[in-house]
Amino acid sequence: MKRRYLIFFMMLVLIPSFLFASGKAESEPQAVTSASLPYKTVDIAGVVIDWERKGYEILFTITAPTTGWVALGIDPTQKMRDAQFMIGYVTDSGEVVIRDDFGVSPFAHKSDLSMGGDDDIRVIEGYEKDGSVTLSFAFPASSSDLYDVILTAEEVHTFLVAYGADGADDFTSRHRKIGKVDVQF
Repeated sequence: MKRRYLIFFMMLVLIPSFLFASGKAESEPQAVTSASLPYKTVDIAGVVIDWERKGYEILFTITAPTTGWVALGIDPTQKMRDAQFMIGYVTDSGEVVIRDDFGVSPFAHKSDLSMGGDDDIRVIEGYEKDGSVTLSFAFPASSSDLYDVILTAEEVHTFLVAYGADGADDFTSRHRKIGKVDVQF
């Protein structure tokens, strides 16, 4: 009889702890610091982002499981609002298209150029391989553009990622998947 109570007690205590041991809910950002990222890499919702500070620029490489567009947003204030977005894709002919955008509302973004800002992205390369897209580009850590965020090493920055469906080579189609994480450069 005691054995049954012991087994029952263990099931009540241990099983819930195994089920909830994964930690935070998916929608909450997870803190990532440079100390925990020796290669300054993070995987958010299947999108792998690598970054490196080189002089006044930060070099980014983003790989997503799609042949459509992929986007990185930095430091939103409310969902997408006020975030610096770098969104791009590789065309069927191999052309790399990356645009500098700004979050104008919780659910929308526009190109910096369309609002009187500058396109501060320097394209390095991009390609599609095995059903994934990879974009490499440089972005200034600090610029005079009103629609750019300042990327400091001392502060924690929020990364948003999203990617579109296969073949969605545009800036307007809805995302297929999104993710969020906090990082420190």
